[in-house]
Amino acid sequence: MINIKDQMYDFTRVNYQRLLKMALRKHKIGSVADYQLSDLTCLWRHDVDISPQSALAMAKIEHDEGVCATYYFLVRSDFYNVFEPAVVTIIKSIQAMGHEVGLHFDADQCDISSTEALELALIREKNALETLIDVNIRSFSFHNPSSETSRFKSFSYAGLINAYNSELFERFEYCSDSNGYWRFTTLEEFLDKSYPNICVLTHPVWWQDEVLSPRARIIRSIEGRAAATLERYDTLLDGAGRKNIST
Repeated sequence: MINIKDQMYDFTRVNYQRLLKMALRKHKIGSVADYQLSDLTCLWRHDVDISPQSALAMAKIEHDEGVCATYYFLVRSDFYNVFEPAVVTIIKSIQAMGHEVGLHFDADQCDISSTEALELALIREKNALETLIDVNIRSFSFHNPSSETSRFKSFSYAGLINAYNSELFERFEYCSDSNGYWRFTTLEEFLDKSYPNICVLTHPVWWQDEVLSPRARIIRSIEGRAAATLERYDTLLDGAGRKNIST
């Protein structure tokens, strides 16, 4: 059985770069949008559920290693605003490094009772991202996949490649760090195996500079965003020459 507490030492950015180098020794790594390329043997993707800032840190590591990955951003999130100026800058910076920016689609917030309803919802969110952030969306992934979303296994919907399409999952073995730990096998053990084609999914919030528990990583992200918001408020008042009354 995997010791979850021992796994906390896995989730540092230094170790992340080491694991990425390990994958590069065996595989040609690419994005989900390019998964049909015959020489691509590893898909490297990220669901940005909580921390765009952590996503940017990972994107820089990958860029340094010559890797192009996929970053899926939520339009509807409790943890960040995809249209906030600082987040827009992050998304554009990630795309400028050559990474794919995709749509992370939260089906719980939309009507997906039919293929037609799903596609209408996807089009709305795709258009919002492309129009307001000026990025090119080529693929999407479901947020918190469920029995309901598992009905949708086609190659694409609304012109977007489905990261959970049946063809992709038949070709690529899958490893994920959902919830901040490895549920079945560690990424290092997974990379050690002789799978010809693999798909690695990470959630950037779990990967930090120091060793922390999964919940501590979430707290750091939430408190970091709150502190940044307060700093913007203080800076705004200071720049306008206004009094900043706190008592």
